Amino acid sequence: MVPSKKLRAFILGLTCSILTPAAPTFAIEQKGAAEIQLLNPRIDARSLEKKHPSLKVKTISQSSNLHPKALFTSAERSSWIRKADLTNATQSWDELDRDLLILRAHSYEPEKLRSTYPNLPEAKLKTLQTIIKSRGGK
Repeated sequence: MVPSKKLRAFILGLTCSILTPAAPTFAIEQKGAAEIQLLNPRIDARSLEKKHPSLKVKTISQSSNLHPKALFTSAERSSWIRKADLTNATQSWDELDRDLLILRAHSYEPEKLRSTYPNLPEAKLKTLQTIIKSRGGK
């Protein structure tokens, strides 16, 4: 699912306002509604909702459109990468790139995954997909 232009603008505005408080929050002022899904249910976003009534904040338990198998811990991610023998190949990658690899391995067809990661061995990518789709343990 590709986020709409309004949602991308909102996220950019929110990121700018968090990282640089003096940055304009143009996206928050745009008309329309936006939804944020919190992965951590302990985060209290009520003040944000009060300030911006068109913003709807939901936790994972309230959201039905985020597949629960798309969620994983960094320990699970590391385990799956290790089991697929991709540790060395992804060693220089940052956390986001490794997360994207796992999400894509979960949702992409093998050929699309291979074309997205041409520098990774095809057999190891297939192994990673098998591990993830079977939710191979730690």
